[in-house]
Amino acid sequence: MGSMKSEAPATPKQLRKLNPRFRDGQKLNNDLKEIIKTARKRSGYCTPYIFLLVKHYSDRFHLVDFINKKVRWDDTQWQVSPGTLALCLIYMMFMSENGRIPLYKVSERLEDLDLVLLFEESVQLTDFTSHAFATLLDRLHEAGCQDIFTSISLQVYELFGLPRSYILHSDTTSHVLQGIYAMCDEAAHKGLTPANGHSKAHRPDLKQIKTGIIVDGNGIVFDAKSLDGNMSDSTWNTEAIQRLKVILGDQLSEYIYIADSKLVNLKNFKEMTSSETPLWFISLIPANFHNKVSSRFRDLAYRENAWTELGACCVNTNGKDRATYAVQEFSEMIDGHSYRILIYRTNKSDKMTEKRLKTERDDLRIHATEKFKETYACDADALKDIRVFLKEKNRGRYQVLLESIPETHIKKSAGRPPKNPRPQESTTVFRVKVIDVIPVNERILKYRQEAESFALITNVSADKLVNRDVLLRYKGQWKVENLFSRLKKPMLVDTLFLKNPDRIEALMMLTYIALLFQAVMQAMARDRSLNFFELPNIKYAKRPMDNPTYGLIEWLFKPFLVISEGSFRELTYSGKEPGVYLKFLNYLVDMENNKI
Repeated sequence: MGSMKSEAPATPKQLRKLNPRFRDGQKLNNDLKEIIKTARKRSGYCTPYIFLLVKHYSDRFHLVDFINKKVRWDDTQWQVSPGTLALCLIYMMFMSENGRIPLYKVSERLEDLDLVLLFEESVQLTDFTSHAFATLLDRLHEAGCQDIFTSISLQVYELFGLPRSYILHSDTTSHVLQGIYAMCDEAAHKGLTPANGHSKAHRPDLKQIKTGIIVDGNGIVFDAKSLDGNMSDSTWNTEAIQRLKVILGDQLSEYIYIADSKLVNLKNFKEMTSSETPLWFISLIPANFHNKVSSRFRDLAYRENAWTELGACCVNTNGKDRATYAVQEFSEMIDGHSYRILIYRTNKSDKMTEKRLKTERDDLRIHATEKFKETYACDADALKDIRVFLKEKNRGRYQVLLESIPETHIKKSAGRPPKNPRPQESTTVFRVKVIDVIPVNERILKYRQEAESFALITNVSADKLVNRDVLLRYKGQWKVENLFSRLKKPMLVDTLFLKNPDRIEALMMLTYIALLFQAVMQAMARDRSLNFFELPNIKYAKRPMDNPTYGLIEWLFKPFLVISEGSFRELTYSGKEPGVYLKFLNYLVDMENNKI
């Protein structure tokens, strides 16, 4: 870097506003936009510091050279190498606050960035055309998207000093598409197939594709693949198991594979136990599996009532109102193999269960009152409707007591009363009244048991993994969901508009690389933060920066910009101790030796 100055293209008041010790994320974004506007009045470029992290990680993986060697291209015909084009798209995926970026507008987003700083080769804005990106995506698909990604992801533990995790979490999510994709209906089509399926975005009118991801216990993306829009999670698990056998080979039995209930079927069980090196697994048991083994053993557990108390089973057991658990363990022979059936009971659902029961009881009373607002001319009609209503509601956890009560109404004569009044005329009608709403105790007890308990199945022996640790491993499924939440943010794939499914698959692969970079940043920061006895209070609301997330890392780096004018570059920042602050963050993400 040409020099390092403490002054920035902003007033001291603006810099105070930017200080992350005092601002929340939304306010920081707004103030940062004002600083960027001020910087853009100068003749140079304004590059977010987070892009330098992406460049640093790309260099660690030798991403540009790897892609250049992997895909088919001719350096005499290409204005920019495919590796550089791929890196450019990955940069765009870190501009999440700006929303979806169409490929033909990428060059516009590059106008304010220092291209010399971000790319190894000499490039121009005119080199980044939609045609160039389309050709890149075609060649990436031709080279094999999943193999490219796996080759990169398997380098993480060799390149970074992270403790290896042998826990694998698997799940899928969906991505909505805009298009008809008639080519996929042709018999000759063999690639990724957008289709209508169960839309997690609640858009059944649109076609979709899915993403299947396997992450390890550190949150590092182990493997990722784009899936057909109508592929079931059960089929994905079968493919994932087969893929793990190829990738891990003899090391397969060192890992534990964790997935939701779609993993549990006889086909997948055979796939995991068919080789000499079986794949250990943990999963939730679906209701209808193996003669309803889940409900059978839950009923048995409540009859025996031999619970072993486990206490709070979570990472932070000292947190407020942590759920406590108890367990009973059984075994079951399934298709010639013995499996552990673990029935867990928790107090976490108590309040929610009582709330739902109260709502059901109140709704039944209101429904009955509304149903019988009108009166009946005869008791037989009232009793008939009562029987029909009770038959409709006889499956619930509450029953309503109804009674037909006669009401006599005196008919009033019009005008003044005569001197010799006639006998008063009266009519009798029947009104159905709600006497009470009573609980069906057996059903309520069953509901409470189902709400507070669940069944896990595993082939990991008790001497390798005690029942408390089985639960802790399964609860780690949130690590996949966290990745999905970031994947759903605008990273060029929030809603895909590409017309060619092959190009969609290639673009998704680049998105997985961006997600991998984010996961490594988070894992590195969490691992290195353990080296500090006391962490600085630079988290939201001046809290200590323990257990940092990628979202927090991105937020803390936002005040740092690189202003470039010719060969001169200036790092601008905010805060009272920016040098120490940046040095600390660079250490957390393993970038302390980087030089601008």
